[in-house]
Amino acid sequence: MVNQLASLFEPIVEVRDVLESFLADQVLLEGWQATLASASRQFDSLGRDWSNRHVITLGQSVMTLVAGGLHEQTALAQAVSGEVAQLLDMVTVPGLPRPQDVMWEF
Repeated sequence: MVNQLASLFEPIVEVRDVLESFLADQVLLEGWQATLASASRQFDSLGRDWSNRHVITLGQSVMTLVAGGLHEQTALAQAVSGEVAQLLDMVTVPGLPRPQDVMWEF
């Protein structure tokens, strides 16, 4: 499970960066559609590999944002942002300490 969550780190961060920029400042990052499409494909692939319907559904939601645009789907963007934040909180990257860790040595 830990390795699975670590595999989610890259697409989670990509989606978070795009959505936080949009939701907080109404800024669309250059290449946002390609970034979200790539993350969507990664979520879909990982979800299928793990038989995890939640991750597959997240990938579909991200692709819906790409297809329909962020300005037109602010509520969905907020929902996806919340899901991604929850997943990011669960992800541990090997070798990196978490805020709640007592020891912060690398």
